[in-house]
Amino acid sequence: MREKIPDGLALVAAFANTVDVEAGTDELADVDGLRRWLAAHGHDGPAGDAELAHVRDFRAALRDEIAAHHDQPATTPHRETATRHAEAASRHEAATQPGDGKASQPAAHHDGAAPAAQRDGAAPATQPGGDVRTGEQAGARARLNAHARGVPVRVALDLGGVRLEAAGASGVESLLGALLAELLLAERDGVWRRLKICDAETCREAFYDWSKNSSRRWCSMGVCGNRSKTRAYRVRRRES
Repeated sequence: MREKIPDGLALVAAFANTVDVEAGTDELADVDGLRRWLAAHGHDGPAGDAELAHVRDFRAALRDEIAAHHDQPATTPHRETATRHAEAASRHEAATQPGDGKASQPAAHHDGAAPAAQRDGAAPATQPGGDVRTGEQAGARARLNAHARGVPVRVALDLGGVRLEAAGASGVESLLGALLAELLLAERDGVWRRLKICDAETCREAFYDWSKNSSRRWCSMGVCGNRSKTRAYRVRRRES
């Protein structure tokens, strides 16, 4: 069973996981797939080849950004957010049994996200705010910035509260606005870096790290984690 993604990051995770490396499928492989995905997630609108290329480049940059979270220190969330997260993590831990299977939903393909070996071997680059990123990761954030500059986002208030949304947009522009809003609010709340990409190269699924010290590297310890540790053990045995 797939581990729950907090509501505030559900759309970003679903979008990042539109590729399945194990099955070799991609929900955004063509224009028809993009139109179906937009409609299914409340962002129906016109979409053609240009919009498809735009969305796929945004997804690749977003996945590179998320993949970098393994190598970044955790941020300090607002006190209220930290309390909510601790309570949710406790409920999650109580409900999760050891050895749970991995997600039945589409797993993530790297689709432009740097593999772990490339991330580990690249030279670091310091970004504003003190983050240390590889050159590829810095490039991913620059690409996200380029996309963000073309999406007007506004504050909207209703009886349900206050939210950010794309201003006067539909289709792809509306989707990107919603994704950027989730990213911004997650960063504000100190939980953005808990969204990660599974380190298993046969998986690469986006998952939420519920661990107290935000140290998980696999979407499922019972599947991807065990496979990785078993492979590492066999390598050590061969080399000894």
